[in-house]
Amino acid sequence: MKKLNIRILLGLIVSSLVLVSCGDDDDTPDVSPYVGKYTIQSAIVSESPNLEIIYGEDTMSVPFIGQDFTDMIKDALLGVVEDCSDESAYFELRDDYTMYLGCATGSFELSAGVWKEEDSNTLDLSFNSAAIPSSPTGYEMVVKNVKLEDGIMYSSTIIPIPRDAIAAAMEEDGRAILTENNPDPVMFTFDLEFKKIE
Repeated sequence: MKKLNIRILLGLIVSSLVLVSCGDDDDTPDVSPYVGKYTIQSAIVSESPNLEIIYGEDTMSVPFIGQDFTDMIKDALLGVVEDCSDESAYFELRDDYTMYLGCATGSFELSAGVWKEEDSNTLDLSFNSAAIPSSPTGYEMVVKNVKLEDGIMYSSTIIPIPRDAIAAAMEEDGRAILTENNPDPVMFTFDLEFKKIE
């Protein structure tokens, strides 16, 4: 009887150890699917206030929906990446929730801030002032409707664009002039595409 009780006791101890070790395996945190390095593929205006412009002899109020601001957004978010082409400059979301800027074809690396996953389709990217030198407090960008498909991260966000930057881009294009009767900054909603390179 004592031998039977000892066997039962040993069986219970072994099974409890197995259950505890299985439970420990379940505590391993999942790595976010968004961890990786991304280049900026496109930034297209999806929502815009009407802006007053002068076109030829006419003054008119027009929306900027569909306008391509990719180069401007690349410059604003990745402009500090040194000696690197626009196609090779990237931001990296690391599994410890830090964010870095770098160059796929060079050795440049900069601690750019932190990020967090608000929910399965909302990311909060907090760029520090080293990444965005024009802002002494850095810049927080909340990207929503995030979807990762075939190595492309699709999302949308609201980005304020200084009126002078829009006016300079229009002046360079040479077709229209932005008047002073517009808000500063102008709040645009962008559809963004980021390409995952690692």
